[in-house]
Amino acid sequence: EGLNFFADSPIVPNLTSLSIRGVNTTADSFSRMFSNFGAGMHTIEIRSCLGLTDESIGNITKSSAYPTRLSFSGCTEIKGVIFPKLLESHFSKIRHLDLSFTKWDKDYKLGKFLSSLTYLLSLNLSYSRVFNCEGILRDVFPNLLWLGDVDLGGLKEITDETISVLVQSCKHLTRLRLNNCSGLTGKSLSYLKLCKNLSTLDLRFCDIEPSQIERFKSNELCLENMLW
Repeated sequence: EGLNFFADSPIVPNLTSLSIRGVNTTADSFSRMFSNFGAGMHTIEIRSCLGLTDESIGNITKSSAYPTRLSFSGCTEIKGVIFPKLLESHFSKIRHLDLSFTKWDKDYKLGKFLSSLTYLLSLNLSYSRVFNCEGILRDVFPNLLWLGDVDLGGLKEITDETISVLVQSCKHLTRLRLNNCSGLTGKSLSYLKLCKNLSTLDLRFCDIEPSQIERFKSNELCLENMLW
């Protein structure tokens, strides 16, 4: 049912999941691949692949696929220009989205795209370079009420106010990764206390005093795994 893809491999019509990692091929190869996806394709994971472009992703409109899990982690040539168009069609059912280690130097309506994924369950933007990251996230989180798993690791632009909006908006948070978010302070902990369902929290390399961490850990939370 699944396939590890290498350049120019044939796409099986009844394929349900596709995982590609570290393949350097042409945009045309990706275009042919996307256009041949069948209706059963629910998971598309393409990581660290040169040659993947917005134009090649756009060929998914020629297919019958409506993925629920999507990852373009480390695919630095995509700009997101095509995303708003695909949202109106083939990306409307996405529940799990991974855009970690990508570059968004300009505002290609990334915020509008994310805000429209109202049933999103997990979001990974770790170590991505997002234009106006702080502003986008503060506008996006109030629309993503079902988020349970969020990874913002390495986003140095976010502040305590970002965490405040996240916590107030997303009541179902169980996993939150904030490692290397150097813009956060102990004030974020006062907001995180409200996350009664939080089981995993990563605060490594944040600018938070150890004494503040210790006081936070003493609260009656459901934390099973905390890194700091």
